Amino acid sequence: MSIYKKNQNKQLNLTDFNQPMGLKIDTENKWIKKAEMIPWNKIEDKYATLL
Repeated sequence: MSIYKKNQNKQLNLTDFNQPMGLKIDTENKWIKKAEMIPWNKIEDKYATLL
């Protein structure tokens, strides 16, 4: 039995995340672009099999 339970909810996109003071995430930021290149779902699937 695994203690990890995959979240069935859809991950928020960075541009969908509302900041309290109306701040906007710069989609041209190099770290945002790098984060979008990472296959997060595949990583989570692999992680879930390890537990």
